[in-house]
Amino acid sequence: MRLGDDGELIDADEKAKRKQKRKPLEVSVWMVVGLTTLLVLIGCLLILNLVNNRLRPIVVLPTATFTPTSTRTPTSTPTLSPTPTITPTFTPTLVITPPTVGIGERPSCAEQRVTGEQRIVFSTVYGEDNRELYILDMSSGVICRLTDSPLIDIDPVWHPNGTTILFSRDESGGEGVRDREFWTINSDGSGLTRIGMLTGAEAQWDVSGDWVVFVGTASGNVEVADRQGDNHRLVSDAPPDQWDEFEPDCCALSILAQPLVVFAAAARPGERTGTSSADAREIYTINADGTGRSRLTTNDVYDDEPNWSPGGNQIVYTRGRYGFNTDIWIMNANGTNPIQLTDGEATDHSPRWLPDGRIMFVSERERAGAIYVMNADGSNVQAITGALGVLSFDFWSSP
Repeated sequence: MRLGDDGELIDADEKAKRKQKRKPLEVSVWMVVGLTTLLVLIGCLLILNLVNNRLRPIVVLPTATFTPTSTRTPTSTPTLSPTPTITPTFTPTLVITPPTVGIGERPSCAEQRVTGEQRIVFSTVYGEDNRELYILDMSSGVICRLTDSPLIDIDPVWHPNGTTILFSRDESGGEGVRDREFWTINSDGSGLTRIGMLTGAEAQWDVSGDWVVFVGTASGNVEVADRQGDNHRLVSDAPPDQWDEFEPDCCALSILAQPLVVFAAAARPGERTGTSSADAREIYTINADGTGRSRLTTNDVYDDEPNWSPGGNQIVYTRGRYGFNTDIWIMNANGTNPIQLTDGEATDHSPRWLPDGRIMFVSERERAGAIYVMNADGSNVQAITGALGVLSFDFWSSP
């Protein structure tokens, strides 16, 4: 027996009974605590879920409104305007750059026809020693080979109609530069035809395209014949053993209208006045009937390759030392006011007037001959082609 907590006397059995009664009470308290904790956690999770559900639209909605698909204004597709028709001002924007200096391989003009309204026909070295003719379409940049011959083809000139080309063909392999035959060929490579039995050099059409003006082999003079090689006659009258006429340029008018022909010549003994020498060339004009021979230049260098301006009031030509540097010059039709247009160590040659009053020429400033254009005062010099090895050329444009 012992005294209990409440002051009662209890025996050992009674103590054991009381302990057994307290255990259920203790388990119940811990269960309540656990359940309470669980409920608190569940409540927290519910609260967090609710908060999350309330915050989610705030995050998502700005993204949805930032890239709307239903209200976006469609981007308009640009409408391509048709390419306008270009007025032929001959602006030199076309530059042909072959892989190496020289013409390289080109398709024949029968395969790749050139039909543009602005064209250049030119001669150049093809392969090792031969010379061929090519056509450049300035609107497309296409270059095709017009001739393919073991002979030398050079000095091409467009017929006024733009479909036929007059040129010189050397049967002697380069030995007889002054006794070449004259041929015509269509711009597609067809219709190769020899002009009668004419021989000489530097043939050109008159403005009508019915007559050919050239330097004859036997006479060494400026001569004229019709396009069939008939009605052949002299214009100038140098002694037959003198080669003193070169590069005749014709004409602002038809031969039948007796125009002036401009040409280069070695001064004759009676004409060597002033500073001219036997080694120089000068520029002359002469009527197509052989009258009115007039000397325009006097100096100790070569004045060569004269070419009439479209209006016939000016002449462009080359001046320099033969076989060395030459430059482009211009003067009035009566020989006054000579002005130098190009200046440099490179050889500039073969000047040609364009219908708009500018001047096209060949320059070797890029090693091999390339075609350039400039204003009539020598400004704004620009390249038309790369270094294609151009020797001589002619330009044609649609009227």
